[in-house]
Amino acid sequence: MLSTSIERLEQIEAERQETFYSEAFQQWTSSLNVSRLYSNPEPLINAAQMNKEYNYKGENKVGILSKIFYL
Repeated sequence: MLSTSIERLEQIEAERQETFYSEAFQQWTSSLNVSRLYSNPEPLINAAQMNKEYNYKGENKVGILSKIFYL
């Protein structure tokens, strides 16, 4: 099942590329003044998640646990 979904994703990407480079689509976007810029939000989401998980105080979880159990 996983290979089928990967094949489908590749097919969708090929269709997207074909549509994007077609002359009719290019004329349609220029007539509507649609921007050609696309921003993938995934790297920003991943960076935010990594920042949430990182401890900026310089202590890791093992260090914190050792202090708790020492007391």
